Amino acid sequence: MKIIWSHKATKSYFEILDFLIFLWNEDVESDFITLVDDIEILLLENNYLRKPYNENVREIILHKNASLYYKINMEKDCLEFLLFKDNRQNPESYLKLL
Repeated sequence: MKIIWSHKATKSYFEILDFLIFLWNEDVESDFITLVDDIEILLLENNYLRKPYNENVREIILHKNASLYYKINMEKDCLEFLLFKDNRQNPESYLKLL
């Protein structure tokens, strides 16, 4: 199984990284990158690691301030990263992107 990042996932990931550098520093950014790398490994080992958000999408809280939404695509034998969400923002505005 492999991981595929959607355009929205890539864009939202880099938006969070930019925000981390702006607000804190490169060490915090590096910690977030490592966290996402570790989560990728865990999800490849156990696709159903976290709770379902809806019928097709699963949510994993990476940090109190960030979540990842992904789905399991058995036909393509992959996990699809859909969106990284800043948990401090309005959920309706973000989650309608799913």
